[in-house]
Parts: sequence; structure tokens; C-alpha cells
Amino acid sequence: MKGREDIETIVAVFRSKITHYNLNFLGILESLLYDIVDNYENTNLMLVTDSLLYIPIIKIEELSVIIENMMKDGLYVLFLNHRFAYALFDHFENLTKPIPVQD
Repeated sequence: MKGREDIETIVAVFRSKITHYNLNFLGILESLLYDIVDNYENTNLMLVTDSLLYIPIIKIEELSVIIENMMKDGLYVLFLNHRFAYALFDHFENLTKPIPVQD
């Protein structure tokens, strides 16, 4: 239909703590990502996690490589903190850039 807006759906997976040796969870996340990308149009997978994991995700090589590969395939990463502030990333490269702070 002309004039109809495309509806985008985001599927969220909540995981407050992720360790680089928790390959079972990362395997499940990867499988879910590919299932969503392959079978649903305009649908993305978003990992929602604690903001304390920001540094481990970009500094631990094994973890960063896995997350980077999934983000290339469409994974979003949302970091939340206890003050309800958040940072949403759709590209891994943006994780290493300064985060703008809004007034």
C-alpha cells in the first residue's frame, strides 16, 4: 500500500551479566539472531545488558569478536544502568567512539 509506514520489530534478550567463557549463551544468541534475520522482515535482535559490561565487551578479545560479528549481522546492543540511562548501539565501531551526553 502506498503511504503505509514500514513497521520495525525489535526482539529483546535481557542478560545482566555476560562472561567471555559463557559460550552457551552466546551460541543461543547467535542462533536466535540468524533465525530472526532469516525468517522475519524488518525485525532486529537487541541484547539488553548492564552498562558495567561495556568495558569487558570492548576489551576482552574473545567477547568483542563474537559481539562484533553478530552486530555486523544485525544485532543491536542496549546498555542500561541503575539510573535508567542507556546507550544503544547498532554498529560495533560506535562502541569505541565517545558517547554524546544530552542535557
